[in-house]
Amino acid sequence: MNGESVSLSHVGETTTTWPTRYTLVVFMLVTYVIDWAVRINFTVATPKIMSAYGWNKTEMGVVLSAFTWAFVAFKLPAGWLADRFGGMKTMIGGILFCSFITLLFPLTANIAVMAALRFLLGVGEITYPPSQIRLLARWFPDGERPKVNGICLAASSVGQLTAGPLAAWLLVSQGWHSVFYAFGILGVLWAIGFWRWDANPRTENRLNEQFLASAPRIRDKLAWSRLLRLRTVWGLVIVYISLTYCFWLFLNWLPTYLIEARGFTFLKAGLYSALPSVAQGAAQIAAGWLSTYLIARGFSKNFSRKLIMGVCFLGASLFLILIVVTLSPLLAVVYISASLALLGACYTPIWTLPTDLTVRWPGTLFGFIGTIGFLGGAVAPIVTGYIVDHTGSWHLAFYLASAISIIGFLATLFLVSTDSVDAELQA
Repeated sequence: MNGESVSLSHVGETTTTWPTRYTLVVFMLVTYVIDWAVRINFTVATPKIMSAYGWNKTEMGVVLSAFTWAFVAFKLPAGWLADRFGGMKTMIGGILFCSFITLLFPLTANIAVMAALRFLLGVGEITYPPSQIRLLARWFPDGERPKVNGICLAASSVGQLTAGPLAAWLLVSQGWHSVFYAFGILGVLWAIGFWRWDANPRTENRLNEQFLASAPRIRDKLAWSRLLRLRTVWGLVIVYISLTYCFWLFLNWLPTYLIEARGFTFLKAGLYSALPSVAQGAAQIAAGWLSTYLIARGFSKNFSRKLIMGVCFLGASLFLILIVVTLSPLLAVVYISASLALLGACYTPIWTLPTDLTVRWPGTLFGFIGTIGFLGGAVAPIVTGYIVDHTGSWHLAFYLASAISIIGFLATLFLVSTDSVDAELQA
């Protein structure tokens, strides 16, 4: 598939009752399930790996952080790849690469090599988000994009929901090495299936039939100096830093927190780590539908996107504090679920905004925002590990995340906009 850019509000459908782009949604859904399964297996195995190799939390924080540093380093190139070669080829290549890297984790006991593998895993997985943004801009009309974004993001929750208990069971029954072998093989098989569907000439023909015409490839040059002067772009960068910091604190340390601070067993930690994913997935789907509903009722894109983001950041800040003050382990899980649900819901409008801002360079713009924005996710595991190692408590880590969530709210309120920037970015 090529990397053309098409943004149509009205789609000319054929008489088929199941448009081929819906099949594409299914492929993206399962890709994200496997993607998050590969991510979550390491965090579930983290306590066992630390115990096996004698690493402390600061050292493990460095290994965990290596994954997100790849997002910082390669998100912009990944966006360019998606715009240049098309979303499908970039996504398929990413999942195949990640699966092979996953199979290598059990083969090393060296902390530097483990960190390098985590980094390479991140390099592969960072291809997914800009590929999704590219596919949305290419094959889906404006009215469907928020809903499809919400559904695909919810697939990450399904990945956590299924992978957490499964990884915990494999870890207890077969050892932590088996977790990586199982998920790595699954990813290879799925990548082959996705590639065969994409390689079928009838696939693109059927997708093209759903449009009145297929637009030619756009080769306009992006004016980077102008992009760097846009307030809304830097607003989204700050929003993304805030979001990834809070979200990746949970993603990297949640099972360990439940075991050490709340007294859960490995199996219970795997189970309860998955429960917040249910709330997160439901919230992400609801955010997509709510955004579409508000626009259909006459509210602007700007209002609908910012309302969801602002409310979610404020709510997440509150629940992050409640996690600290409650003495009940089960209530802590409830508050964690609420925090992750609201943080997850933020992703839906944020991932839709690049297609609101530009129809020419959505992948590249998303890559730029994420390159700097993922600094939050990159430092979160290191900062959290350092705080817990040196204070003996998780309280300060959650208070800090609550304050960072407030920063995300302020950036949403005062800096973010959905107004098109194509004219400003045209070189």
